[in-house]
Amino acid sequence: MKIIYVVPFLFLAACSSSPEIPVAQDEPVQEAVAEPKQPEQETEAAESSAEDKQTLIAEGRALIKGSDCLTCHHPKLKKTGPAYIEVAKKYKDQEGAVDQLAQKIIKGGNGVWGLAQMKAHPNLSMEDARKMVLAILDLAK
Repeated sequence: MKIIYVVPFLFLAACSSSPEIPVAQDEPVQEAVAEPKQPEQETEAAESSAEDKQTLIAEGRALIKGSDCLTCHHPKLKKTGPAYIEVAKKYKDQEGAVDQLAQKIIKGGNGVWGLAQMKAHPNLSMEDARKMVLAILDLAK
């Protein structure tokens, strides 16, 4: 914490046209200084966030492998449904895409990639569907 003595400021106050505020000359004035963020803290937070995202992606890949998704989808090749890489390229920069695609997985749908109907997966939680979408979108790197 910095302590600044008022003596130099009395000179400036005497020269200004604003009304004077009486301050005792022996009384120190404490200045509030915001502590800057430490670069280490920012780096640790970014690394932690990146690690968390990679964990979610890995969990999403495991969920995909354990589901019926690969019956109609393939990471690189079009089958009945689109290749995951094509989905990733289309949606990677779209805001809200994770929730939109997670809902599509749960509710099913068609029309975006052709006439084939994607079956609904109503027993899949939104959390798990999001993890699956993150794994798919990660292919667009």
